[in-house]
Amino acid sequence: MDNNLRKNLYELIEVLKDWQNNLSNTKIKDINGAIYPFLSLLIKKETVKFPLNIPEFIRMLENKALVELGFTEEEATIQLLNEKIIVNGRLNYKFIDWYENIKSLQEVEQKEMLEFLLACRQHRGKDNQAVYSNYYRDGRLLVNKDNMIMTNIEFSKLIINKFPAELKKIIKSWRRDIDILSSTVTTCPVCGKKIENDFGKEGKCSDICSYYINKDKLNYNRFEIKEDEQYSQFTEGIYRYILLPNIGEKTIYDNIKRIQDVEIELYPNMDEYDMKIIIDNDNLFIDVKDVQEPSELVKLLKSNNSVSKLVVNEKAARYLVIPEHRRQIYLEQSHVDYKKELIRFLENEEIPINVLYEKELYKKIKQLVNDDF
Repeated sequence: MDNNLRKNLYELIEVLKDWQNNLSNTKIKDINGAIYPFLSLLIKKETVKFPLNIPEFIRMLENKALVELGFTEEEATIQLLNEKIIVNGRLNYKFIDWYENIKSLQEVEQKEMLEFLLACRQHRGKDNQAVYSNYYRDGRLLVNKDNMIMTNIEFSKLIINKFPAELKKIIKSWRRDIDILSSTVTTCPVCGKKIENDFGKEGKCSDICSYYINKDKLNYNRFEIKEDEQYSQFTEGIYRYILLPNIGEKTIYDNIKRIQDVEIELYPNMDEYDMKIIIDNDNLFIDVKDVQEPSELVKLLKSNNSVSKLVVNEKAARYLVIPEHRRQIYLEQSHVDYKKELIRFLENEEIPINVLYEKELYKKIKQLVNDDF
């Protein structure tokens, strides 16, 4: 079974769905970024010829069912094999339903982290609250690039003596077994994901990864596979909704730790905030948010009840912080300032939140340090 083909079909449907619903805001780069990986795997199967342009590609999707494109029963559900992706100039509703079902599954996988948080929060106000606060912090820190792909034995060793049984069970649900046929694996130096050399992807797995690879001139990692051992990786939901957004958070945390005379606490009071920064008598409460679109970030804040803890309060210095990579990526893609757009959306919703870019946070911290001397 080619999981990559199924994944690329999902990403193609995602882009076509957005394109159909919001033609004016869909970027050609996003369309090409979904088409090329999908096509590259079909071309390897020798079932299609390379279309000369996007209209020709769309006609191919109108004229050929999945089975004619080279899909097997293992690569797509039986119900979709004889279906065409485009019908009467519109995206086939059966593919939309399939896409929404997978998206819901990814959100369920993400909710495994919420289950972990709630399991830890059950111990608030009890004698072991501090212990479970550490469990939560250590569990979150497990989700990083270095642990993205490893053997099940290696991952078990990471958690075996560090968590109680009920938390270990949840943590194990964050992983899924993967089959690796090659003797070596190349992984992304930013997120740890296995690099697929799909045509058009240029070996990059996300806009965040591309940013840091180019900025820091990073090389891909390569390691030998241990024979006869089962490998696993984080589920797509944990990867997409936890690991990738945490990249900016960890960068900010590491940079603040280097500033003298500053204490920093990660996930204080079991994730009430992402960070608590202590400078003499001053406390800063920080939530780092890395969402592609400012409008989507506002929706997220409203949906998960994050607004109340971030609204301006004279008694507490609370800040929503946008990572530097998101500022740069958004500016490059949209030619608009992310923070200005975000503040505009917040003001439209009458939500008073202090927003800082990553570099503005460092400047504020250094000003407070200097003011204390």
